[in-house]
Parts: sequence; structure tokens; C-alpha cells
Amino acid sequence: ASAAFAALEDRVLQRVLAGGPGAAEPPAREEGKVRPVGQIRWAV
Repeated sequence: ASAAFAALEDRVLQRVLAGGPGAAEPPAREEGKVRPVGQIRWAV
């Protein structure tokens, strides 16, 4: 399960790095996931 979750994070990161528009395509639930991930990236 952790591997699948990591794969999903990688896909989300790729969408965000691609230019952001991909982040608006997924539902609000995924958007909520993208935001915290982005904050963690900036924090690091």
C-alpha cells in the first residue's frame, strides 16, 4: 500500500511541476492533497 501511495504522490508532483493546470483537473480531495505536499516541498 505504501508503494502505491508513493506512486500517487509522484504523479501529483509531476503534474504540479508540469505547470500546475493538472492540479486543477483532479477533484477537491486530490487538491487538498496537492496543497500540503506543495507546502512540504517548499519547507524542504
